[in-house]
Amino acid sequence: MRAGGLDKRVEGPDPNRYPELATHLLNLDRVARFPTRVFVPDRYWGNLFEVDNYWFELGVLPEPRDAGIVPWPWPDIAPAEFFGPAAPEFGRRVISADEAAVLGLSNNGGVVQRMYLIGPDGKTIYSFSLWPMLPDEAG
Repeated sequence: MRAGGLDKRVEGPDPNRYPELATHLLNLDRVARFPTRVFVPDRYWGNLFEVDNYWFELGVLPEPRDAGIVPWPWPDIAPAEFFGPAAPEFGRRVISADEAAVLGLSNNGGVVQRMYLIGPDGKTIYSFSLWPMLPDEAG
């Protein structure tokens, strides 16, 4: 897949459902003009939403205590920073690779959704998602 001048290898199609696509993707390095490499982003969008019990009662989200809650991992970043001018309606903040690394995700080029963080106040629960940014994506 080409995006922003980069080629990215896609793995995991169901070979029974898409046999031609699966064969092509498995051989992409041999037939492509440019060899693929693992995409390791330098920056991510960190999406943060304060959890409301309403969504659990509807069954839209799992109960955070059942899914696991992670203590707030960034002593130098306040939750309010996610709700600044970058995208207040979505609660997004650009996160560096170093900031993302403290979550224990190594070389994560994919998306992590619904990681539950307990805020630095020790009581507010947030739903957190991590989205990789392409090199030419605005921050």
